[in-house]
Order: sequence, then C-alpha cells, then structure tokens
Amino acid sequence: MEMLFTSHAQAVKVRIVLWVSVLVCAGTLYGGWSLFETYGLNPGDGGVLRPFGERMTLGIFVAALGLIFAGGMMVFASIYATHLAREDDQVIIDTLTPWCVGTWRHELNISEVGESAYHHGRFDRPVSTGMGMPLMQRVDAPWITIRTAGRRLPFIFDLQAKIINIGALSVLSEGAVEDWEADRG
Repeated sequence: MEMLFTSHAQAVKVRIVLWVSVLVCAGTLYGGWSLFETYGLNPGDGGVLRPFGERMTLGIFVAALGLIFAGGMMVFASIYATHLAREDDQVIIDTLTPWCVGTWRHELNISEVGESAYHHGRFDRPVSTGMGMPLMQRVDAPWITIRTAGRRLPFIFDLQAKIINIGALSVLSEGAVEDWEADRG
C-alpha cells in the first residue's frame, strides 16, 4: 500500500472545531428554549411574557444558528480526508466521522475517481486596531477537492498535510496538483 497523503495535525484542528460547534449547538438549543419560555419577563423587556409566536420565532432562530453550525461542521468532517492510500487499482480514503470519534474508510476503484480542483485558499484583509494602524489578516490554506462516483460532495485534501506524495497524487487529481505547484512556485 502506497501512502499518498496524511493530514493528522490538521485533522486534530478540525476535530476541535467540530467539538466546539457541538458545544455551541448545545448552548444555542438551551438558549432558544429559554427564550421561548421566558422572553419578555425581564424588567428590561417590559416584564410581560411576549406572545407565543414571537417567543417561538426567536427561540427557533437562536436554536437554528447552533444547529446549522454543528451540522455544517459534521458535513465538513465527513468529507475532510485524513489519509489517502493507493493499492494497485484501489484507492483508500479515510475521512473523519461526523462525531469525530474515529474515521470512515472509503475503498474505491481508481476508475471511480473523477475530476479535481485546486483552491488557493488565500485571504487578505485589513483589520483595524483602533489605534490608527491597520494590520493585515492573512490566511494561506490551499486545498484540493476530488470528486468520486456516487458521492454528491467531493473529498477535501488539505495541502498543509504532513505527508503529500506529489507524484502519485497528481495522477489521481488530474491537474489540480500541477495548478498548486504553479501557484506556489
């Protein structure tokens, strides 16, 4: 088995963000329920319980924010590749599970690997410090996506990985690695 890609340290970061999103979701679910039950009773809110529809709308909105955040992170974890290996005509991709307790193994025939794309992942923006001296926030996190037959979403390969076998990976990614090399010089 030839290891093409391993992203352990980056996967740990994804796991941490996923668990934080689950905690945030629990907090927003509690907050949404609390708003539904008591919105308007505080003296600053008027001291009178607001109408049912208003309380329900606000409670659902707050709870939905946490659910969307956690749900999005679960989907991201399920397509975030931690390992990629190739054995003859077989491609083995490991992704995180939605709860980040372990990994899912996807064993595919090489003919099932489809198109790929390179994403430069650069983001620059000025940040105001409030002291008249702007700073630049810079993000440089390139990644490759590889589509496979039978899956709606592509797999994401973080190019800040520990091990990247560029030669073998370029065979699977049909030009995305070459775009990365050209972009990075």
